[in-house]
Amino acid sequence: MPDEGPSPPWFNVFRCILLSLTTVLIIGGNSFCLLILRRVHGIHEVTRLFMASLALSDLLTGVFVALPMVVSTAMDRWPYGDTFCGIYGVGKYVCYYTGLISLIAVTVERYIMVVCPLRYHTIVTLFRARVAVAVIWLLALAITMFFGGSVNFVGDVDEDEDNCSLDTEKGDFWHYPLKYMAVVFILVPVVTVLVLYTHILLIARRQICRIAAVAPLGPMSEEERAAVRTRQANRRAAGTFLIVTMAFAVAWMPSAVRKLNKLATGISDTMYTEFLARFCMLSNSWLNIFVYYIRNESFRQTARRYIAAIRGTRTSDAIEISY
Repeated sequence: MPDEGPSPPWFNVFRCILLSLTTVLIIGGNSFCLLILRRVHGIHEVTRLFMASLALSDLLTGVFVALPMVVSTAMDRWPYGDTFCGIYGVGKYVCYYTGLISLIAVTVERYIMVVCPLRYHTIVTLFRARVAVAVIWLLALAITMFFGGSVNFVGDVDEDEDNCSLDTEKGDFWHYPLKYMAVVFILVPVVTVLVLYTHILLIARRQICRIAAVAPLGPMSEEERAAVRTRQANRRAAGTFLIVTMAFAVAWMPSAVRKLNKLATGISDTMYTEFLARFCMLSNSWLNIFVYYIRNESFRQTARRYIAAIRGTRTSDAIEISY
């Protein structure tokens, strides 16, 4: 980024307010989400586990990425030194990768649920899901440590934009491959997930249409009605996580665009576009909670019960199975 000098006072105040609110939403929202996921009974246990992994990665993003960013933004400089810059850079990518891989994992779980409903319980077990979550976190850490240990990374502190990230020198062999790889890590998983969800929704739609075509021939049995409700719930659940994926794609798109623009033109972005990209990425870490609350009846009713319990009141809302 070119030397633009100190940030204008109005802009510094503006971004401090936005980052502070975002940090509160990330830490408070994902802590609340983890509490609700421990208490809700209408969401399948395996799905709940992957959702918890995603929420935990978002929570750590708030604690180890957003919170230090608020302080550095308020001071309009990076106050933590070069050593913490390296730690911060590694931790940031671990949080990002665990969230991304968790999103892929829940997509695969939903895909198996819709495509192979009769074999789902034999393919996707709670033990395998727990192993998958452990592998997700170890894989994210391994990817980050591999590149951090094998590539000549340096802590890049940009005092003008109170920012710090891991980077390579321009003459280094890995400089441009890693720049393009950073974009690939954003685009390829998002495209893959969107393709899977498109297939999921098409299959679910065909199943519902077939049931609707057969229904007029005679009244459905209780088992058939239960199967219809299950397929409709699976379709709605797939739609929910499709929205989560779309939110991820939109939130990370400014970062991908600015990286590609810099690689193609060699022109660095301004402090305004830099802040926009960072703000959008962080916002993705609290949007999921609102999506779950709006789309999932079980999550919403459990959240209301929990809030009512905190207030010392009672509610008789029933918790419906929606996943």
